[in-house]
Amino acid sequence: MNYFYSSKDFKESVENFGKKYHRNKWDNLSESEKNITWINLVNIF
Repeated sequence: MNYFYSSKDFKESVENFGKKYHRNKWDNLSESEKNITWINLVNIF
């Protein structure tokens, strides 16, 4: 697991994906969908 976190390219690709995902998808989600997404993210960590 540490390999992925220490890999600069991997980290950048994840960040870029996250930015694209949020920019395109987040605005289209309803409030309830946003809440569900937040709950799922919190449960992961």
